[in-house]
Amino acid sequence: AAAAAISTDDPACSSSANDDTGQGRRSQQQQTTLGPGSSPTTQQEQPPPSPSQRPQPSPRGAGWVQVQTAVDVLFRETLSQMLFVRFLVLLELNWSVSRDFLPLIDLAAPADSAYGRLLAQVKPRLLGHLKFSQFQHVLQNTKYDGSATPSIILNRKAAVTLRERGRVDWEFRRSLIGQLLTEIRKQPGGPKLFRRPWQSRCMKVQFKGEGGEDAGGLYREALDAVAQELHSKTVPLFVPCPNAVSEVGDNRDAWVLNPRATAPECIRALEFVGQLLGLALRTGDLLPLNLAPFTWKGIVGDERKRDDVRSIDVFADKHLSIFSTDELRPGEESLEAMGGLQFAYPDVTGEEIELIEGGRDESVTLENASEFARLLLQNRLTFDRLQLQALRRGLSTVVPIQLIRLWSWRDLQER
Repeated sequence: AAAAAISTDDPACSSSANDDTGQGRRSQQQQTTLGPGSSPTTQQEQPPPSPSQRPQPSPRGAGWVQVQTAVDVLFRETLSQMLFVRFLVLLELNWSVSRDFLPLIDLAAPADSAYGRLLAQVKPRLLGHLKFSQFQHVLQNTKYDGSATPSIILNRKAAVTLRERGRVDWEFRRSLIGQLLTEIRKQPGGPKLFRRPWQSRCMKVQFKGEGGEDAGGLYREALDAVAQELHSKTVPLFVPCPNAVSEVGDNRDAWVLNPRATAPECIRALEFVGQLLGLALRTGDLLPLNLAPFTWKGIVGDERKRDDVRSIDVFADKHLSIFSTDELRPGEESLEAMGGLQFAYPDVTGEEIELIEGGRDESVTLENASEFARLLLQNRLTFDRLQLQALRRGLSTVVPIQLIRLWSWRDLQER
């Protein structure tokens, strides 16, 4: 009671008591907030909020959407104007070429000449109206509207028997293309028979021993059969390219001209194939020839280069890389390990030919390795020169072959 009286009368004691009471009251409130078994440290180390609980940035306003829309519209307009300007430049270039360039250039010039190289630079930028309009104009003025369409009889059974026996028709008598060539040569008019108007036939076809009236179907069937025969060993005009034989590289299903087709019968047959190509260009008939780009470039008259060799013969290109580059050129020991390489090399048919006279007796050394590479490249670029001349000669009797120089090889292949 005395202590209580003292504390009640003494202001200092009263203040201390109040302080103790406040601290106790705050401690109770903290314990109430934390809960039983909790500690201040646990309350401060709260886990980070989940992404869904984080404050999200406020969405952009309508002004930003308007700016983005304006930028998209400006980009489309600028792009369309750039394309339009480019078209105008190409159009002006084509008119200038037609007006000032073509009258002065010799379209029959070789591909490796100055005119040929200049034409090769301009050709990729020529539009269709320049490449094809003059060609179509010449076709229209030189078409043959003969009233009589000759009828030709083909013995398909004889051609099938020839193929089944695995024989090669070097004389072009029993194969379909040989029969067709013989029958066409009997008809009056010569190459004019192939200068028919668009979507017309130059002949009517009947197969011996088979019924049917040719209303166009037998004619197209005969052309398809001839194309299939050209892609076979029945006739010796085309051979699979080395990549197709080895199943490596590009163009594994493509064919090239056969350098062994040098007999007069083969030359006449190649001229006839050129006339069939011209017929397809004039009438729109489909002649499905699966030729390598290397051959199509030769028909158009383009210059063929090292890359074209790689497209038909990967192994020859590897040898060219080895012997034409000083860094990759092998040493004497490597040459001996190759088996004593001579100046003889397999051609596209697989038969070994001499690159120089007596090449089988001339060994390849470090001193003459570059000469070996030069001769090999020359052989691969010109192995079909004689056959290509015959095919182009036949094509020129049906269409203006000079104007085809304006085309790319893809234009000729797809047309």
